[in-house]
Order: sequence, then structure tokens, then C-alpha cells
Amino acid sequence: MKKLFAILFTVMLSAAVYAQAPQKMSCQAVVRNQNNVLVINTLVGMRISILQGSAAGVAVYVETQKPTTNANGLASFSIGSGTLVSGNFATINWANGSYFIKTETDPNGGGNYSIAGTSQLMSVPYALFAASGNPGPQGLTGATGATGAAGPQGIVGATGAAGTNGTIGATGPQGSIGLTGATGAQGPTGLTGATGAAGTNGTIGATGPQGPNGLTGATGAVGAIGPIGLTGPAGAQGANGVAGSAGVAGPMGATGIPGQTVLIKTTAEPAGVNCMAGGVLQEYGIDANNNGVLEASEINASLSKYICNGNGGSGSVGPAGPAGPQGVAGATGPQGTVGLTGATGPQGPAGASTGRIVSVNTLNDFCPTVPGGSTLYVFAGPTATITTTATQRIIVTGSIVLGRASNIPANSVAFIIGAGYQPLAGGVINNMASVWFTQINVTDIRTAQAIAGSIVPGAGTWKIGAVIKNQSPVALNANDYMNLVIMVVEQ
Repeated sequence: MKKLFAILFTVMLSAAVYAQAPQKMSCQAVVRNQNNVLVINTLVGMRISILQGSAAGVAVYVETQKPTTNANGLASFSIGSGTLVSGNFATINWANGSYFIKTETDPNGGGNYSIAGTSQLMSVPYALFAASGNPGPQGLTGATGATGAAGPQGIVGATGAAGTNGTIGATGPQGSIGLTGATGAQGPTGLTGATGAAGTNGTIGATGPQGPNGLTGATGAVGAIGPIGLTGPAGAQGANGVAGSAGVAGPMGATGIPGQTVLIKTTAEPAGVNCMAGGVLQEYGIDANNNGVLEASEINASLSKYICNGNGGSGSVGPAGPAGPQGVAGATGPQGTVGLTGATGPQGPAGASTGRIVSVNTLNDFCPTVPGGSTLYVFAGPTATITTTATQRIIVTGSIVLGRASNIPANSVAFIIGAGYQPLAGGVINNMASVWFTQINVTDIRTAQAIAGSIVPGAGTWKIGAVIKNQSPVALNANDYMNLVIMVVEQ
């Protein structure tokens, strides 16, 4: 393996006199081959790198040169005058740490560098250091040394930056005057001595006492009101407030006048003049003697009706007749007990095909308060659950007693009643047909109202009962019982 046998570095400056340091260093290197034989009178290729900090430090300057060795294998060249690869020789800060020179040589004069060596610059070139180094503070004046022999005049170096004046030393004793010697030749200017170490900082003086507070200045004039800022975004919804305590209960209202019970009596009707194929007779009336039985003298014949079985014909059910005029309300008697529902008469014989009664159900229960201001129908009390096929008709007849509290003004309340239905699964409550609608007025006197309706709703299961649409602001809050008969017949 080829190696560099010796590298000799000599730092020299040009013989001419310049106002500043020349930016180059003269170097010499002896080149030997792998057999330790001098490479003489040969053009060799060299790459020179200046490294900062260590032998493996950062290359701050790199150049290449191709010097020719002499008869002694010595190659001479000047760093700073070769072909630039990277860096700037003039801007190297020689005062910033240690520097190393790395040479790489190709004995064949090319760029295949196989011989390498690195050496530290033990003394920075003084003229270059003076040109780029930072002057330190002036050191103390040292003792006067013995006068040396005058050397030859050296080249005048560039003037370094003036350092700060150091402390003037004490004047030494006057020495005896020596004999005047012959004037010697002017010696060269000696090298600049190394910068003395910086003196230690003096001790920081103690902090003085706190001065008294100054007087408070006068209050400045109030500035003009600035423009109103933009409205900020709405804040988050605040938490709900604490619920207020319950109000004091109002006084108990006066007890309403008890009403009388309306009874319905159903009787099986044999085949004859009233029903050719038999049927059911429904009779209505007020239980005047409160014995729970609808007696002959209590029956209101104008409300009696027959529900007849079909006679085998195929005709459709005719429209219901108009409701009869409202009878004069009798004096309100004491509230009677609800009479027992009479036993249902035996089922008449079924018709040959259409008109056959499939089932009969009754509803007898109390009608609760109906709020005002409604635009929809609501059930006025309990309902019956009825299942029909696609060909079966539902027929509803009966009555309901309605009223309002006596402390409401005497103007009457308008509302609509009828027989209604709704799918069992839920949905809108409907009146059965417009022909059965009844729009009436009610006062603070309880009044019995007739209810009738008929519809073929289709196959399904339904809730059937009395319905009310109370569009006025006054609630019906003094109601009584309702009695309904709900029949399912074949079409």
C-alpha cells in the first residue's frame, strides 16, 4: 500500500511588502512510493484540506494542485493558490480553535488519491492570524528581558487591531549607563507575543438600598368613549333554573248538581211487522226513580229504534234518518247509582246471507273532561276493540250526557260528536261518516246527546267509541255517563 513518507510544512510570506497578509501558505512534502523509493522528477496530483477542531474535523477549505517533485522527491506548493474545491481561504478564522492540514496524493499525477496524511498546525501562521484573529484585552506589562542580538530586518507584517491598554506597570530602578556599542544592523521585528490571559472580573458591588417611592402622578383626563364593539356570538344555553315551589291550592269548588242516569234497554224483537227477520229493540230514557231499571213510564219513545236482521236480500244498508229534535231538559235530580245492564236477549236466527248480526257489544262508563281548543277528534271515554272482515259493517247507537261547570259564562259551547273509529295500532281518530255528524251546543246543564254511526272499515282490528271535537276554548268538565251499543253485521 502506498503511503506518504514525510510531509514538511513551512509557512512563509512573499518577499514583497504588502499592507495586509498574503492569503497563502508555502508547504513542501517528500513523496515516496510503496517500496519507500523517492518519487523524483514526477508530476503528482494532490488534494489539500484544512480541517477545523480535529484530524477528523470539518473541512473549511479544500483545493487541488499538481506540483512536480525534484531530484530529492520534494514537492513544493503554496496552499491558497491551487484549484478551489470548496471554502474560502481568506475567511478562515485562525483564532477559532485548532486546525489540521490533510494531504492526499496520486503519484501518477491524476485524481486517484491513494497516499494520505494529516498533521496539526502547531503554530498558526502569524500574519494570517493577525489578519483574521480577534484582538484580546491588553495583558499586564511583563518584566524587561535582556536585549538580544539584533537580527536581520524582517518583512513588516500587517498591523493588527489595537488592543485595549493594559495597566501600566511600576517603573523599575534606573540601571547604570552601559558603554555605547557600535550600532548594529537593524534586526527584524520580533514575533508578536501571545495574548495574555484575560483578567478575572471584579466582584459585583452590593446592591444599594431601595429608594423611596415617587409621588403619585395626577390622574389623566378620561379618554373619549370608543366605538361600540361588534356583538359577540350567543353564549351557551344556561342551566335550567331551580323549579319554583308549588302554589297554594285554590279553594274547593262547589259541588255540582247531581244528574240523572240515562238507561238503555235492549230487547230481542221477534220476526214481524217491525223486523221481518227479527232483530233488537233499543229503548232509551232517564231513570227518574233511580232504581236502575228502565221502566215503561221512563222510556222516551222518540229515541226507540229497531236493529233488524237481514232477510236474505242483497241491498245495502240505507242511510240513517236525521236526529230527532232535542227534548226539553227536565229538572236535574239527584245523582243516581248506575243501573245494572240488562241481560242480552237471545240471538235471533241468522239471515240467509246478508244482514246477519255477527256480534253485539255495549259500553257503559263515565265520560271524563274533554279539553277545549281541539282541532282533532278524541274518544269521550272508554272504547271497545272490534275485529272485522272486509265485508262486515260496524253500527253504533247510543247516547252521552255532557255539560260544563256552572261558573263558566252562560254562552253555549259548540262542539261535534259522533261515533268514531281508530286502528288498534294507532293513528288518526275518524268520525264514521259525515251523515252521522251532530254539531250541538251545551250549557251548564247536563244534556243527553244521541250518537249514531255506521261504516265498513275493511279487514282489521279497531277501537270503537264516542268521539268529540271540542273546538271552543271552554272544556266540557261536568260530563256524566255514556251508553253505546256496537254491532257488527254482514253486508
